[in-house]
Amino acid sequence: MIKNQERTMLKAISLGLIDNILIFGNSQLSTQLLKSLSRHGIPVFYFSSKGEFLFSMDSFKEADYEKQREQAQASFDKSFCLKMSKRIASAKIMNQLNLLKAYDEQGLFDEEDFKRFKSACESLESAKSISEIMGIEGRIAKSYFYYLNLLVEEDFQFYSRNRSPSLDRFNALLNFGYSILYSCFIGLIRKNGLSAGFGVTHQPHTHHAVLASDLMEEWRPVIVDDTVMSLIKHGDIRGGAF
Repeated sequence: MIKNQERTMLKAISLGLIDNILIFGNSQLSTQLLKSLSRHGIPVFYFSSKGEFLFSMDSFKEADYEKQREQAQASFDKSFCLKMSKRIASAKIMNQLNLLKAYDEQGLFDEEDFKRFKSACESLESAKSISEIMGIEGRIAKSYFYYLNLLVEEDFQFYSRNRSPSLDRFNALLNFGYSILYSCFIGLIRKNGLSAGFGVTHQPHTHHAVLASDLMEEWRPVIVDDTVMSLIKHGDIRGGAF
């Protein structure tokens, strides 16, 4: 149950409909709810008021160690990782292309501009290593954000893609959205008994949920970039809010 400061119930949600919960700032959950979430294997992610990830609460009840053993073996299979990385990168590039086309309402671009995206997908098929795939993806990302910048209004234009700290409004929105997406994928991974520490593209290192980073790649344009563009386009968020 969600209540306001006057203890009036605003909404009731079945725990069976919840994959994970994200808490920002000083919002609080009752001890009773935390216990229920733990029993149902629902992770809780805590963020600062600025969107910085702080920590998570997880009961690990959903962990399937047999699955994780097979997952670990697959993560060391170079052929499997190469195949999956190609699929993820190709899907991401096509999603980037489709988003640019969807928001290019004034016809700023033509098929010549988009050829490099399709050519990149073709190049992925012959890639021989993960580093080659990431190189192709990185070059396309520069083109993608260059074109994307041409489609946003002046208050949200940006020089280049940057992360922490965000140097402009547009990147601040992207980084905030990506941090939420990252946490959601961690929750889904754990919910399915897998380990977020074994991936296919990103190299494992301490405290990095590499599988979440892998799986979220193709969804960045579809979920976060599209949401940010839509909010700006419809005036739901303005430059003065920053």
